[in-house]
Amino acid sequence: MTNPAPFYEDDAVAIYHGDYQQVIPRLGLGQPSPDLLFLDPPFDEWHQVKCDLLRSVGASTVLAFTSPRHRPPVEAIFGQPRFELVWHFNDGRWVSHTGPRVTHELILQYGPTGDAYVGAVNSDRRPVNKGRGAVGRDVYDSHIYRPRERKQLDSVLTYPRNPGSIGCWGKPHQLMMTLLRWASCSYVLDPFLGNGTTLRVAKDLGMKAIGIEIDEALCEAAARSMGQEVLPFS
Repeated sequence: MTNPAPFYEDDAVAIYHGDYQQVIPRLGLGQPSPDLLFLDPPFDEWHQVKCDLLRSVGASTVLAFTSPRHRPPVEAIFGQPRFELVWHFNDGRWVSHTGPRVTHELILQYGPTGDAYVGAVNSDRRPVNKGRGAVGRDVYDSHIYRPRERKQLDSVLTYPRNPGSIGCWGKPHQLMMTLLRWASCSYVLDPFLGNGTTLRVAKDLGMKAIGIEIDEALCEAAARSMGQEVLPFS
């Protein structure tokens, strides 16, 4: 079985046009295998995702986007998540006249990560005398808190949605920047690439990445994004 020809490829990333179920077996992912599997399929298709194929990739860390309604099939594949984050956006989606607007998605995380100090840059890093403290019955001596370069990751991440120019709702660049920094990975596989934000951010962070997308128009949008200059980020 020969490897498929990439739709786009450079020194950092490769994009493949096709169904992940056919592309992944032909890629012959070996050593090193991707250490982060990023999953953002259409939520109503989670129950159709091929769990054995995803597990065969061998990624130690998984970040999976879903909704509360479609959470059960994710946990059927990967089990109980290590951490759960919420992506909140004020520009919510209308669902029905009898239900609330949807203003969040879930991000379920499995496997190891790096430190969680991947938030906004601390503008003031002067040491702070925190005095004595207590947690429950435990009393701690007076201590000095020295802020890290970045603030700690919050479990609720607020970023506006990012509508694509061809009708695709992509993930915000800064949201993905935060998540990939936290994952602390070197090699990413995104089998539902969409318009390419995952690969663009991975490339900006100096990571290797592979994306697979069944929609050719989205492959073209992702390829154009890869050819742009590195985006400024903080």
